[in-house]
Amino acid sequence: MVDGLIQSIQYFIIIQSALFILFLSLNGRLAQLPNRFLAGLVLVLAGHMAINLLGPLVNLGLLNAVAVGMGYAYGPLIWLYGRCLAEKQVAISIGSLWHAVPAGLATLIALATSISIFLLAAGILISLGVYAVLTWRRLSRFHYILAQTRADFEPVELNWLSRLVAVQFGLLTLNVVSVALGAMGYAEASRAVELVLFAGLLAMVSLLIFHGMQYPELFEGVGQEDRDIAQPPARADHADLAELMEKIDAHMEVSAAYLRPGLTVKSLGRQLLVNPVTVSQAINAGRGRNFSDYVNSLRVKHACKMLGDPEQADQTVLDVMLASGFNTKSNFNRSFKQETGATPLAYRKAALSDAAEKSDR
Repeated sequence: MVDGLIQSIQYFIIIQSALFILFLSLNGRLAQLPNRFLAGLVLVLAGHMAINLLGPLVNLGLLNAVAVGMGYAYGPLIWLYGRCLAEKQVAISIGSLWHAVPAGLATLIALATSISIFLLAAGILISLGVYAVLTWRRLSRFHYILAQTRADFEPVELNWLSRLVAVQFGLLTLNVVSVALGAMGYAEASRAVELVLFAGLLAMVSLLIFHGMQYPELFEGVGQEDRDIAQPPARADHADLAELMEKIDAHMEVSAAYLRPGLTVKSLGRQLLVNPVTVSQAINAGRGRNFSDYVNSLRVKHACKMLGDPEQADQTVLDVMLASGFNTKSNFNRSFKQETGATPLAYRKAALSDAAEKSDR
């Protein structure tokens, strides 16, 4: 029964992957570089499943060596996919081909020698570990730039890629455990672990497809101008920055620019006729916080006034959120809790109760 379930899962992964790649092709989305790497990742997974299914039927030879090499392709493909999502106009040069070298070498080694499967698996674990660190560093930098340049910044953007690498690492570890149990004669335990492994693979493919159908449309990657803005200043005149900060505060108070969804440091710079790099520096130096936190703190103050006003008690929290410039609940709730220590509903309840007590005196 376990063998039948494992086979069914593998067939389902292959069919699911094929349909997804067909979807990308028919919708013209394979023209987008991130989706090409995503298709490559899904194709490698489906190829692995196909080789597993063919194993009992034919003498694989070369295909077994190719399957080993595929294990070294997951980390680079996830990293390159994430890089393309996080950055505008990514150019994949000839130099990027070095990422394929470990996979090629592993294939040749597996073909030419009888090297231990555990040694090859250890190499794959190391590869995934290296690319996990690279992916985390890339996404950390991506989030830092977003916070410096956009008010409507969601910290969770692309975090799923880091989790994907961790899941892949865990699944590979399960594979090693399954093989080890089989080698020690614990056949039933080996097959049980293998079933969990393939169920995890199915979940991972579903995760890939779910997010692949959303990105890169959900968020536009950062460009060189954004990266320049986020660079820490080499030297700045603190008096000039303090003067500019006063100008920014005054402009925000008069124009209420913070209430406009989608506000960026570049659009604010255009309103002030000031270089956005300098605007970012002034906010960091004058308020000790990034652009996103600064703008959202003003939005939260506006929301607090609305939530504490008895005359606006008929306004829903969603109405208050939108009127305050926020466009997502997650960003609103996170920023509100960060500034006030309470949720919007709890804040409203306490504020209206205080207002009622004062009016009764």
